[in-house]
Amino acid sequence: MNKQKQPKYAIARKAINRYETVNLTKRNRHIKRGTKLLIKNYDFSRGNSVTKHGTMRLHVKGGYITANKRLVKIVY
Repeated sequence: MNKQKQPKYAIARKAINRYETVNLTKRNRHIKRGTKLLIKNYDFSRGNSVTKHGTMRLHVKGGYITANKRLVKIVY
């Protein structure tokens, strides 16, 4: 078992939005395709729910973006 690497950057493959909360509410910026973003951390939506699974989100400067591999390329 090895230590997992933390992602450093995310590159937008398509145009995406940045949101204020981890559940992707309150949109606060539109991000163009090809933009490189520095990742601070990652988190999961519905963090306090026991019955539902959360979706991974990337915490960037100013808010959260999706971690969907079709929309974002993660660079280690």
